[in-house]
Amino acid sequence: MGLKIRMAGALGIALGYLAGSSLIAHAAGDADFQDSRWKVTQLGTEDVGMAGDLHFDKDRMSGASACNFFGAQYSFAGESGLTIKIDRMTRKGCSGEALRLEKGYIEALEKVRSYTFADTDHTVLDLKGEDGEVVARLAKQAQFTLEGTHLKVVSYLFDGGLYNVNPGSKPTVRFTDGKIIGDTGCTRFEGTYELTETTVKIKLNRPFSKVAKCPEDDIQQDRMVLENLELTNRFDNGRNLIRLLHPEKEWAVLWLALDLNPSKKTSEAFVPKEN
Repeated sequence: MGLKIRMAGALGIALGYLAGSSLIAHAAGDADFQDSRWKVTQLGTEDVGMAGDLHFDKDRMSGASACNFFGAQYSFAGESGLTIKIDRMTRKGCSGEALRLEKGYIEALEKVRSYTFADTDHTVLDLKGEDGEVVARLAKQAQFTLEGTHLKVVSYLFDGGLYNVNPGSKPTVRFTDGKIIGDTGCTRFEGTYELTETTVKIKLNRPFSKVAKCPEDDIQQDRMVLENLELTNRFDNGRNLIRLLHPEKEWAVLWLALDLNPSKKTSEAFVPKEN
């Protein structure tokens, strides 16, 4: 039924955003880092794809590896000194290439002692080790937005616990111009939504369209993705993921991430039809 993470504290760990003491010592107002998001493009001398990301908040750092989420303290010193101390991390198991990339990324962050920018626009960040060699290169990313991008569901709330979606399944959703459309893997759905800066109200059309016989392990996931979409009335995108929130308890009922590789079928479904 997917990996369950109990809500009592563990949800905060998954976010990597629990409140804690800060090691920030950088010049205030540095626009290059404040509330900035970065995607890993290189580990050492190896070009990599989805190895992870990083988010500098004003007093914390968070990110995702190929398998897990983490939180960290970071400290600037002088003009280019930087150290990172990871102090929160989920424990989702992985193997193969994902495990290799996660290990390489986390080890690289622990080695960081300084940084430079590889371009004049400060959109390519080189993290360097004690010997001055680049241990990781990252590219600056735009703010995640709820509208107009392909999104995938990565976790959902059920019975007080947070579950990762089942391996091999790929629930997707897209919000565009007041219309929501998506696929749980078992059910195609569409509907409408109303959006403000921090609120979203979703109404799904019925009946739903079953596109495949739902595997037994995906039945719960299928149901909760649909229910939680209509349950939410708020969202935030201040982290490396978008959270759709419970209307009263402010728990995340769904976690959404950017879908960098939407299927052809999914992409075609999101093309607006002419009247």
